[in-house]
Amino acid sequence: MESLTRTFKVQIILFLLTTSAFLQAQADESLPQLIRASQQFDANTTLEDLLTLPQEQLAQNFLNLQMQLMSRSEDSGGGWASNGGEHHLQKDNAWFLGASSISYCIERSSDFFFSKSQLQEMVREGFNEWRAFFSNYKLTRKLDMEGPKRKVSFKDGISRTVSTNFVEVPCQYDQQGQVKEIDGGVVFLFGKKNSTITNYHRVGNVEQLGVAIRKSYDHVNFQSTGFIWIDNFSAQRARMKHMVVHEQGHVFGMKHDSVFVMDEDVAYKVSDDNNFADDFFGKIESKAWKYRLLENVEYVVTANFGRKFLERAREVVAPRNQRPARTIAKCLNQDFMPNITIPKEARLLFRLRPRGCHKFTLKFTQGPRATKVKIYTLKMETLRGTSIVLKGKMFAPKIPPRESFAPGVFSEFKVQTHERTFLKWLRLLADHRSPELPIRGHFQHGNLPLATRITNRKGIFLEVFLPNSKKWWVLNNIHNRFLTKSL
Repeated sequence: MESLTRTFKVQIILFLLTTSAFLQAQADESLPQLIRASQQFDANTTLEDLLTLPQEQLAQNFLNLQMQLMSRSEDSGGGWASNGGEHHLQKDNAWFLGASSISYCIERSSDFFFSKSQLQEMVREGFNEWRAFFSNYKLTRKLDMEGPKRKVSFKDGISRTVSTNFVEVPCQYDQQGQVKEIDGGVVFLFGKKNSTITNYHRVGNVEQLGVAIRKSYDHVNFQSTGFIWIDNFSAQRARMKHMVVHEQGHVFGMKHDSVFVMDEDVAYKVSDDNNFADDFFGKIESKAWKYRLLENVEYVVTANFGRKFLERAREVVAPRNQRPARTIAKCLNQDFMPNITIPKEARLLFRLRPRGCHKFTLKFTQGPRATKVKIYTLKMETLRGTSIVLKGKMFAPKIPPRESFAPGVFSEFKVQTHERTFLKWLRLLADHRSPELPIRGHFQHGNLPLATRITNRKGIFLEVFLPNSKKWWVLNNIHNRFLTKSL
């Protein structure tokens, strides 16, 4: 009996050590703090120490710490969480695959800033916009793959795509009046809590403005059950909708920082004291932060997104000259940036006056399909109507690209080759295209080649080498810290 108890304890400990939340906590070195915060384990607790605990106490301590680790999944204000115990690659799985329609219901607290009909409209708009997004980027294709060397398919042989059709139904309630979960569906709770949300906040980050909580992933029918909770944090519709669309993105399997609305710093963005323009709230993409570069489409590289740049710019130029303040305000009103925000060497290169305004746009023109070299153009415009266009040749470096932002699912699939058929855990993506970025190459400015690197970090991140100063010049938008680096 004693050996069975020890075996049970070891199984619990091993289960804890293999959870995705535990691995994440190890990665960011926050585990000791979490352990101490749980008030159950000591940071110096060893395996032998755990084995001496009574079986019931160990099991309860494990559940407490597991919930603590689960709640650590997000502390940026707009979170994702699961029930824990899953492989870390499952955390971004699309909740629903292959269903013709998914049911959802909406419940709100009596004191919520928006009426139920207003919230219904926001949720409906969000789902419609995500459906259009998936269609625009052709993310509705089947997840299984068939190639010359192997075929990967679902174990039951059914081809599936990410489900994008959601239908509202009335909420159901238990005997205590709490909203019941929808089997294979989503419950939206605006300011109202049930036992799942209450337990989450008991050990989680109470400062979060929203969270998507999914139960254990359904690897059989791929119809997972979950909740989306939104705090009553703002009376502005655009800000509230932005949080709704962000949490909906997790349901579709979108990762943080995959696109504008999925910014991991979403709480800062929608807070009442932020400096971002309302025009971009509630939208999946922005001018400079797209999911993927489309051919022959111009992307703004130096967008300011309406941020109140004037006060900060005054601090920079005030010791020398007060006159640029009016010009700076004019730049922002026209969605241009003040020339004083770029290095002097770059201004000389593009013949820009210190008191003027500029805008840089990048365009991907593809180039010959049979070659790995891609053609890009970098266009500089001023408010006076002048412009300079540089052509560049770019290629992907011979290093593995970063993990794709494409939605998909990590599960056990059937793999068929010429020799055998077997089961294997894989991540299949709705987007079969390889990421265009990062790339490197050069733009040609007259007879002068300018070495260039283009990456995707909260939008397009462009680095150009200035030969005269022998320094890299960074062009990017407000989300990837344009002002911080330029000033």
